[in-house]
Amino acid sequence: MMKKLILCIILFLMTAGLFAMNTPWLHTEGNKIKDPGGKDVILRGISWISLYVTAYRIGPRVNYFPHEDESDEQKANLKAMIDLMTSEGEDGWNARIIRMPVYPKQIDDDPGWLTLSTRERYNELITTAVDYATEKGIYVILDWHYVDDYGDKVDKTREFWDWAVPQFKDYSNVLFEIYNEPIDFEYIHDPAARSYSWSTWKNTLAQPIVDRIRGHHGAANLILVGGPAWCQRMYGANADPISAENIVYVTHIYPYHWDHPGDGLVHGDMTNYLGNLAENYPVFFSEWGFQDGGAIPCDGEDEDEYAAGMMDLLNKGGHSWTMWCFDPWWEPIAWGNWQYTDLLGSSLPNTGGYHGQFMKDFLFEKRNSDLPGNSEPSVTPEITPTHAPGVKGDVNGDNNVNIVDALLIAQFYVKIIPQGFVESQADVDCSGKIDIVDALQVARFYVKLIDTLDC
Repeated sequence: MMKKLILCIILFLMTAGLFAMNTPWLHTEGNKIKDPGGKDVILRGISWISLYVTAYRIGPRVNYFPHEDESDEQKANLKAMIDLMTSEGEDGWNARIIRMPVYPKQIDDDPGWLTLSTRERYNELITTAVDYATEKGIYVILDWHYVDDYGDKVDKTREFWDWAVPQFKDYSNVLFEIYNEPIDFEYIHDPAARSYSWSTWKNTLAQPIVDRIRGHHGAANLILVGGPAWCQRMYGANADPISAENIVYVTHIYPYHWDHPGDGLVHGDMTNYLGNLAENYPVFFSEWGFQDGGAIPCDGEDEDEYAAGMMDLLNKGGHSWTMWCFDPWWEPIAWGNWQYTDLLGSSLPNTGGYHGQFMKDFLFEKRNSDLPGNSEPSVTPEITPTHAPGVKGDVNGDNNVNIVDALLIAQFYVKIIPQGFVESQADVDCSGKIDIVDALQVARFYVKLIDTLDC
């Protein structure tokens, strides 16, 4: 009798199409993402347009006029979207990772995370979405979704991660994408002077934010780092990588980039985008997709060629990816109506110019491939400090604390970011911020007015 009962339960679970993926801590080795047992992991999934926008529309409950008393409905909308993205079987979407963009500035009915009047509600929605995905056994990318000149965005970016990292650093399924699409500030102000400088981007924002996440907050989560020119010019990271463990580099490749790889190169050649980066480090394609007749870069010369070529590139390279975008409005679109019932496009070899059905097919095909092993829950990995040996007050990494360090901290305080600045050693008074007091404390220590910099 007991055996029959167990068999019935097993059959029920099989026919119900339930799925529960183990989401252990992930790490990088060479150009692979791996689980704690050393198994290669490839995460494939979906990006929605905006976490906040999604909270106001799903199915028949589209609402462009949010009110203060609708928090329960907003949370229900987020959960409904996650249910749709992670639905199982041939009719489902089978996403194993969801990218959740958090916009700093206003978009549609999203006021932006930096809008203080709605900050508390925004944070509550983020937490609701991440917790629900976690309950379902799904990985999450928390994406700080700037598409902007990064030169003056360091403080705002640090402000967001100073909230988000303590919230989610103990979640093994959460990945941090520090800045969606950096635009070279030389390009914005003078397109002819664009340099696609990886080192400028790295030293201005990427390395300081990684130092903050790893050193100040002690988080072990995978960190996703993009680069210049909307994450298309990533080749510089190969020779000058981010100084930290468990870094995954990001690129965004759309049909326009596929069709225009550079003089003398065939369609889909990644040389001018990635160089040799993918041979040495993991590369995550966190945005790709297509739409015939869409705006640049979504429209291409042959969407079917792009779709088949990208699928081949991702499969052969073992790259993780999230499609952009799961939306009926923002291009490239996947849906033809606000109820998310009219899926656009067809299967290869003729997609019809829209990527909805193609992406759904791709996710279904790979739904059980390259997932983390079903091992026991993993413990939070130990983090090796980004900069060793880690002397408090030594912000230039020369293993000495002197007046030079005090001057560098003062520069940092007035937003002149010194190259190679070790942010994790600058907050000497443990106040949670780096300011002129820290510079003065280092100077006092140097002239022996105080004996120690310990908090």
